[in-house]
Amino acid sequence: MRLIPSLPVGTAIAFLSSAIGTSAAQRVHLDHRVLQTAAPTIAPTAMPNDNRVPAGTRVGDTLIVRLTVTPAAWHILGDSAPAFTVATFQEEGKAPSNPAPLIRVRVGTPIHVAIRNPLDDTLVVRGLSERGGAGDSLVVLPRSTADARFVRRLAGTYQYWATLAAWQRALPLPPKLRGQGLLRPRFDSPLAGALVVDAPGPVPIDRIFVIGETDDQVPPLKRDPRGPVGRQFTVLNGKSWPYNERLHYALGDTIRWRIVNTTFQAHPMHLHGFYFRVDSHGSARAGVDSIYTPAQRRMAVTEVIGIGESVTMVWSPDRPGSWLFHCHLTNHIAMLPAVDRPGEIDYPTPHDHGDPDHHAVNGMNGLVLGVTVTGKTKPAAPWRPTKRLRLFVSTTATTTALPVGVDMRRAGRPRFDPVRASTST
Repeated sequence: MRLIPSLPVGTAIAFLSSAIGTSAAQRVHLDHRVLQTAAPTIAPTAMPNDNRVPAGTRVGDTLIVRLTVTPAAWHILGDSAPAFTVATFQEEGKAPSNPAPLIRVRVGTPIHVAIRNPLDDTLVVRGLSERGGAGDSLVVLPRSTADARFVRRLAGTYQYWATLAAWQRALPLPPKLRGQGLLRPRFDSPLAGALVVDAPGPVPIDRIFVIGETDDQVPPLKRDPRGPVGRQFTVLNGKSWPYNERLHYALGDTIRWRIVNTTFQAHPMHLHGFYFRVDSHGSARAGVDSIYTPAQRRMAVTEVIGIGESVTMVWSPDRPGSWLFHCHLTNHIAMLPAVDRPGEIDYPTPHDHGDPDHHAVNGMNGLVLGVTVTGKTKPAAPWRPTKRLRLFVSTTATTTALPVGVDMRRAGRPRFDPVRASTST
């Protein structure tokens, strides 16, 4: 049921290009955003953020994070491939990143986030408050700086996100349906990052994966049978498969992942080969991460992560091999259209270049993670059958329908005519 809201949203978002025009949007949001000092003629490159290193510095007991919003070139595929120009967050002294820098603290840590907005548009930031969620917002006026100071007292996986006012006004949706900025399909789509609050005690080793997406549909509009209207480009931690990170584990490892959905669609995320345990499910709208008790935890192979939601999952591989973790929406794992040719509406036809064993690399993009598990399993116990069965199939040529009879016995041949004694088809 969580997938239903994403369909009308995706359809409505497809009209965004018609509403503002691609070239007009670039003029309004890029060319006219001139700083007091000379702006660079070429946008800096947004680096993929693997969410391993938290942002900020400690001053006493307070974490201080300084962020600047800036246009950047986002190479969704290889570093030399064509790039989108998007708005990103940049930690002071570092390159812009997609997703936004990770904020990670222990429960009760004072947090001070200073956000600089050198652009000509108003920036509205959510998620950086004591209660979190969409209820509180920080407005950063053009060419100004604003500060958020707060303390998080509940452990969990959260997110913070920001929107540019002009792009939100251009959305072909009433304000009440814009999801408090959670619907960011275009230029400001990468303005979101993970905010993790650890409980007291030892911090378990985990990985954080942020789902991102942008949509650059331009007229003529087209409905693709694989998904909602629009050219949708999806990523995990800022890169699309197969240009994102490859994960390596050993047999028996305890693997903990936090998955944060910062996109305008729900994603059914599926793990090949193994069950995983769902330990929590959070909502950015409510600012709550429901951490399950042992009795509430459940096993799954696919978990739907809705708009603005997060999931904590734990699993352990019991056999070696190469495995995938991916979205089960076909257009989110299909080959992507050409980034630099927005007029090409169709998704390319997947192919394997004559090498079907490598279709996953040559014929797929999007929300896919590759997982390699190494190690040797214990020799299996010798197999011995507990029963011996023989299956007899009999046909007759006396009718044009060619009825088929089936008889299964432990040994020997059937002692009756299976065509007459068994159900015929």
